[in-house]
Amino acid sequence: MRGVLINNICYCKSLDSGVFLSDKSMNRMFSSGQIQNEQKIKPQYTSNMKLKRGFVTPVLTLIFLVVALSGVLMFFHLLDGYTTTIHEFLGLTFVLFSILHLVINWRSLKSYFRKKTFLISTAVVLVLSIFLIVVDNNHKDHNEILIEKLVTAPIAEICVVLGTDISHVEMILGSNNQIVGEQETIKSLAERNSLTPQKLLARIIEDQQ
Repeated sequence: MRGVLINNICYCKSLDSGVFLSDKSMNRMFSSGQIQNEQKIKPQYTSNMKLKRGFVTPVLTLIFLVVALSGVLMFFHLLDGYTTTIHEFLGLTFVLFSILHLVINWRSLKSYFRKKTFLISTAVVLVLSIFLIVVDNNHKDHNEILIEKLVTAPIAEICVVLGTDISHVEMILGSNNQIVGEQETIKSLAERNSLTPQKLLARIIEDQQ
């Protein structure tokens, strides 16, 4: 019975490797413990994989929860000074652990990649991402719209809004002894003085405080 078992095991191994062994070689291989050693490797490999999964999966889940929570807070502009840093840093960490998770579970996951459900989900996520990018590019922040109106409006009107006068603006640009016309804009003045409109506007407002 033992001889039959040995022959069956070694015959299967011979089929896998493409090399056929004689009965003497089979007995020698069995007596040397080669088969037993190879069989012991599989449980050790399995335990290592379980150990990696036992570490990566909980950490990945925790990072996901923090990233999701910080993303919600950023959407509603709550605690922006804290959530942005946390979201960006842990977002990169989440990517790294996700890659590690894919590597560890690749054998079981790759079967899902061939399914129609996965392809449909990928297409939906891709289309939604492109849509959000297009909408975000076409949507300007309220502060940006306000600044754009201020820097393109006549300087006389801007001085009234800011509670100053044109002579004050001329004093800010006094190094070049410029005369500022009432119909000029902060944008045109900034271009003449090699400044950005936002920087010149900030100078005018700061000088008023």
